[in-house]
Amino acid sequence: MPHLVLTEEQLKVIAGTVAPIEVRDEQGRPVALLTPFDAIDRAAIERHRSRREQTGPTIPSEQVQAHLRRLDEIRQSEGLDEAKMLALLQRMQAGQQV
Repeated sequence: MPHLVLTEEQLKVIAGTVAPIEVRDEQGRPVALLTPFDAIDRAAIERHRSRREQTGPTIPSEQVQAHLRRLDEIRQSEGLDEAKMLALLQRMQAGQQV
């Protein structure tokens, strides 16, 4: 992803606000609207970066989506309460088909 490195002065402008900032070229024409991250966004990004560096098992998106589709099918055909959902979750975590 392309990125820009801000000068110290530009960083101070951004750090001092949470409102969107209009970015202009040398002639004063608007080229972008920059919305600074708030503290919650920055913390989420840092968590993502630290987790990304860790190794370990991950669950592919396709598998998660398939599980959610199956749970929706079960909910529609049989109903789904909390106890049943927890039982299904345990089975899924054990690698069993539900």
